[in-house]
Amino acid sequence: STGLHYNPLTKVYTLAPGLDVNYILHTQADG
Repeated sequence: STGLHYNPLTKVYTLAPGLDVNYILHTQADG
């Protein structure tokens, strides 16, 4: 499914495949 992902660094919303879990894991990896 496609989800709305928010990038707090660039303050940009993007539509990308996957779920919010993928975004959370991504931010934890960056942090």
